[in-house]
Amino acid sequence: MKNNFECYGRTHRTGDGVGLYILKDIEYKLRNDINTGYNNHMESIFVEIINKRGKNAVIGVIYWPPKSDVKEFLKDFNIIKNKVNL
Repeated sequence: MKNNFECYGRTHRTGDGVGLYILKDIEYKLRNDINTGYNNHMESIFVEIINKRGKNAVIGVIYWPPKSDVKEFLKDFNIIKNKVNL
């Protein structure tokens, strides 16, 4: 079974970025309203898994680069958390 790969890569410097493998049979949509892509203190990508029998699930990957500003990271993390409604 093949997978779909969703990712945000760095465009202005070297590095891997963040990504998710999702089974081909799973219906999902990118949550660009939550994704930060890459900024100076965080990289993230989120998708919403569509559940036709119940509530949808939001999953994602967050990466905090070394030596990044913790306060700025936490500020962005709280914005994401409120959008996801954890």
